[in-house]
Amino acid sequence: EKRIDAADLDGLDKYLVDNYGSEELAKWANSRFDTEFKSEDFSEIEEPAQAIDIVVRGARQAYEKRERTYPVDYAIDMTSTLLRQNPQHALQQFCAWVKARYELDWDWQNLPSTKPDELRNRLYEEAEKWDDARISERADRALAAAGDDVEALDQWFRENMNSRLNEDEREQFKTDPKQAAKDKIAGLMRIELTMFERQVLLQIFDVAWKDHLYTMDQLRESVSLRAVGQRDPRIEFKKESGRQFEEMLQRIRDRVTELVFKGRLSIPQQPAGQQQRPDGQQPGQPQPGADSGDGGQPAAARRTEPAQPAIAAAAAAASTSGTAAQQRDLEAAMHAGADDSGGSGSAGGGSAPARKKKQQPVRAAPTVGRNEPCPCGSGKKYKQCCGRKS
Repeated sequence: EKRIDAADLDGLDKYLVDNYGSEELAKWANSRFDTEFKSEDFSEIEEPAQAIDIVVRGARQAYEKRERTYPVDYAIDMTSTLLRQNPQHALQQFCAWVKARYELDWDWQNLPSTKPDELRNRLYEEAEKWDDARISERADRALAAAGDDVEALDQWFRENMNSRLNEDEREQFKTDPKQAAKDKIAGLMRIELTMFERQVLLQIFDVAWKDHLYTMDQLRESVSLRAVGQRDPRIEFKKESGRQFEEMLQRIRDRVTELVFKGRLSIPQQPAGQQQRPDGQQPGQPQPGADSGDGGQPAAARRTEPAQPAIAAAAAAASTSGTAAQQRDLEAAMHAGADDSGGSGSAGGGSAPARKKKQQPVRAAPTVGRNEPCPCGSGKKYKQCCGRKS
């Protein structure tokens, strides 16, 4: 009696509240599906099936809302990131996206607002208007412009929604053109969320399957011990592996549901020194067809520079114990490299012998083979001695 009286039962008080079950269910649903349930929504329910219907209905509404809001959030975040690199290009891309998605003619120089939150709310309101009726009306306009030609419909989608028809959509167009156009438009209205869901599924399945394979290896090593209890290890392995597989699927469902309703793709940001130029080229990246790169240095000179330290090191090694032929070849390579990098002048400058020497072929590497004995006399191969040091 003393031990019973001394037991602390304060932790059980929360379970004695009348609406404890409905409050916990509302909390769980709100955290999992990003809904706004209240405990009063479940207070008058007596059967679990009724609570399931309410939760499923609320989850579907939350998912439909996410289908409308996630593309807007992604476009705003992407534009905000690109503004730090190239403001004009970022705003032009944003206006092109708005026109292809919601058919709004926004000018990048005169946006309805300069505040991202206000633009986000305006696009939220516009996305609410795109129901099945409006999608069907846009599909009718696409079919009226394309007629019965699938190539013309593909051209319409490229010009108006920056997308193309794949093989399955082309086949569907032959049997049901109206439904094919509607499905294509509806899919493009939520393409950002579709790509996000694909990445979530692939990543979670990959991690879960690797963990499951590791668990199966552990089970295979330990199941043989159950033979001590007069149980067949093969049957026990089948039962246990089946249970582990179902648990893995359940964990995947839980994790995917949580991320799909509340997760968001992170926009990669380039380092400060790697900002994009207005012409689309990265800093330090040569333009196509250009003869010179950073600093105006010719490409031929840049190619010969990395070879000079290796030639000089090999010549220093060959000057002590190399053969006469090796010394002659290395000296010729060094003189040719020096003339090519430092002897350039005006088109008409320089003496005739100098100009004649520059026309000789340039040896860009020593004649010592990688697997030949090193000329320094160490007894090792060249690639393991002076070649590696150079």
